[in-house]
Amino acid sequence: MLVFGVVFEKKAPYKEVICFAEVRDENNERMSKTKPNYVKFDDAADKMGSDILRWNYASASIGGNMRFGWPTLEDVRRRFYIQLWNSYNYFVTYAQLHNWDSDKYNVEKLDHLMDRWMVAKTKDLVFKVNECMDQYNMPTASRDIEEYAKDLSQWYIRRSRNRFKNGDSDAIGTLHHALVTLSKLLAPFLPFISEEIYQNLVVNMGVDSKESVHLDDFPTAQAEDIDEKILADMQKVRDIASNGLKIREDAKLNLRQPLCKAFVNIESEELREIVKEEINVKEISYSEKPEVGEGINTTGEGANFITIDCNLTTELRNEALVNEFMRRYKDLRKKKGLKVDDMVTLSLKVEDDDTRKILEDYVNISLDEFHAKEVLFNDSLESEMEIELNEQKIGVTIN
Repeated sequence: MLVFGVVFEKKAPYKEVICFAEVRDENNERMSKTKPNYVKFDDAADKMGSDILRWNYASASIGGNMRFGWPTLEDVRRRFYIQLWNSYNYFVTYAQLHNWDSDKYNVEKLDHLMDRWMVAKTKDLVFKVNECMDQYNMPTASRDIEEYAKDLSQWYIRRSRNRFKNGDSDAIGTLHHALVTLSKLLAPFLPFISEEIYQNLVVNMGVDSKESVHLDDFPTAQAEDIDEKILADMQKVRDIASNGLKIREDAKLNLRQPLCKAFVNIESEELREIVKEEINVKEISYSEKPEVGEGINTTGEGANFITIDCNLTTELRNEALVNEFMRRYKDLRKKKGLKVDDMVTLSLKVEDDDTRKILEDYVNISLDEFHAKEVLFNDSLESEMEIELNEQKIGVTIN
């Protein structure tokens, strides 16, 4: 580029250039055409896709050695690309399922805490990426985007599943807002998937837009428009929830095992509710200092402590059994290729009387959770599948 620029135009073709040192393989050995570790760029692009190669370059440290090779590219695909695609596919699934109307969504009029946090998180990302790009700092920009995509999938979508299932317009709309903004931020990095998302979520939905993401304006945000308080509050909630999960791990209590009570130094009931759901306790209370007692455990420093009552009752053990059964039942539905809204007839063969009574009681109050027209208990059932639960096998037939 430099030679031809000078020959034809009498000037350098660029003002700034971003370079790496050596291209190394996954074992940090120098890649060379004379070595078996050499991977042709065109071969990698054909097999993995140009976007994944571009992201590998964008996230590598400028001026340092860059890793390149099949395991490295596969890690990029799994770590970021698939997660992004799954979030996009999740939106499409529920927007179509509930006939979501973009005209009914207003990003400035959101009440739910998770929606307001996601919008603040999006503005924060836009601001950070613009700062990085102004400094030619692609690695930090790409890593910020990657972390955002992880939060979108593993925090916002995961915590909003019931709202998506129920067709909550603001939840679907906030996910749409996040994905469209992300497609614009990603356009210089990943031109193909960003165009796919933009075409489907903007152009094809009749939203007033340019004909391509590459013709639209790059998003901008001002620091004063970012709700720093909600970002800080949510980070505190996540830190405390993480401490709560550590207590469970140390006490060898599975997350599907409900616990009685927890205490945290969070005055907001709305924020406490998130911790309550994350650590699966029946009740959570505000406390300025850790509680003490038999079977009561505390972890975390300063205001980020959490105290959990780890004592188990018969009712709590029964609920854990139901939770484990429902998880495995949903796995069987997926293996059969059933969609979220596919209604079935579920037949169960349960030999243990206590377990049967627990499941029958749950069916009576929560039939909708099974996505079934009816749930039958049949002792003579010829089961097509089995669920192993507490060292007993439950026969399952899904029609």
